[in-house]
Amino acid sequence: MVLGQLQSFVPLQEHDHYHDACKFGFFSILSNNDHGKKQHSYPLSFLPKIRTLIDPRKDTYISQGEFYKPNRLLVNLARLGLLFLDLDYYNQPELKDLTPQQVAGQVLEYCNFEGIPEPSAIVSSGRGVYLKWYLIKPVPAKALPRWNAIMGHLVALFSKFSADTRAKDACRVLRLEGTTNERTGEIVRVIYQSGQTHDFEDLAREILPACRKLCLEHRQKKIAQSRPQGVTGKGNTTGLQKLSPKQLNWDRLHDLRTLAELRGGVEIGYRDTFLFLATCFVSWFVVDVYDEIRALCHEFSPGLSLAEAHNYSSTAIARAKDAHAGILQNYQGMQVDPRYRFRNQTLIDWLQISSSEERQMKTIISEAEAAERHRERNRKQVTRADYLAKAEDRKNEILQRRAKGESQRQIASTMGISRGAVEYYLRS
Repeated sequence: MVLGQLQSFVPLQEHDHYHDACKFGFFSILSNNDHGKKQHSYPLSFLPKIRTLIDPRKDTYISQGEFYKPNRLLVNLARLGLLFLDLDYYNQPELKDLTPQQVAGQVLEYCNFEGIPEPSAIVSSGRGVYLKWYLIKPVPAKALPRWNAIMGHLVALFSKFSADTRAKDACRVLRLEGTTNERTGEIVRVIYQSGQTHDFEDLAREILPACRKLCLEHRQKKIAQSRPQGVTGKGNTTGLQKLSPKQLNWDRLHDLRTLAELRGGVEIGYRDTFLFLATCFVSWFVVDVYDEIRALCHEFSPGLSLAEAHNYSSTAIARAKDAHAGILQNYQGMQVDPRYRFRNQTLIDWLQISSSEERQMKTIISEAEAAERHRERNRKQVTRADYLAKAEDRKNEILQRRAKGESQRQIASTMGISRGAVEYYLRS
């Protein structure tokens, strides 16, 4: 039955499922020429003309994410319209002699057996296969840490198909449908489409091993266990939300940009500070930060040379290299990640952030501002009892409908919720 759903190649515009020609932003094309690989970036409005921009006989790749500047740098990420995997299944002895269609069939059976949401499309890359989960609504750049978490877990789930551990970043390019894999001479083509798009939060709930609450409890437990004996914590008494280091630093980078925008640019006396902090923040996401520094320098310190920019950021770069090499640093008797960590008040002092500017920040805020936001959230928050009562009513209705023989798809359609939500309530 599964194999019967596999489709022969039709000339679909596969990239239209995750790129939107009506939005502002850029996509990149990477292709072979006589001098090696060459990258060009185009406005999203050029998507309908993409066939006139390429030679389909050549190795050609397209960025999976969209960017708000004409390059493919993480610091310029705008949004992501999908999740994806690159399966190098030919590295598995039991799979290497199978056709892409046969591997696609095994993938679909595996998804069904393991309860993994079915890919929206499976693409033959000319040697391996790509799995793609198209999103109903693209996720903005600010959700990158959560997107990364889902991607990392997807790679682990599909390790039996040799999911490429390197092909999971937001700046990734994958082969463009309808072009040629010059290594094998095969055409890149869609071999399966489910016609389904996915809600990002539903995917997170169904793919991640634990819900957000459990993740938070696990992180707090690890923090408590990592404290030296005799050191205790008072807990969160200020209203400041506890974030993972990656989420915190990604949000701080966006706060830095907001601050520069509020000030109409970065004043000369602050350019080295902005550049140093931006490098520290982005080092939590990128192994090779040099290209990112070039973009950050142009953004925050256009008057600086690259040599000066690297000099200002040299210690942050060195610590990033140590972190990605697995080298730890001794701090108060503990082995910790060597990358810089900053207290909010330190950042406020360094950047001389005013109280009015603070109100526009997401994470670089004082304890007083955090406490005020905490009070505001409490004033607006629905009571826990009301939330639990509503959830219990929904759960009971789902159970009653299921007992009457309705399918999960019927229940989801009738109640106006996602199928993933129905499965979640049934499991709970």
